[in-house]
Amino acid sequence: MLAMLKVEKGDFLYVTQAPDGVRITANDPAFSEQMLAAQAIMKNRRQVLHELAK
Repeated sequence: MLAMLKVEKGDFLYVTQAPDGVRITANDPAFSEQMLAAQAIMKNRRQVLHELAK
């Protein structure tokens, strides 16, 4: 199972509730949600970010 999750000694695993039981992942669900929000902002505000990068 650890090989399937691509984790090694010292890595973190996250256990969350799912409709059908529990879910074990190597990715922090809160961080994933934050990244999705950041991607949406970057997509919608592309011109602003381009100007700030100058």
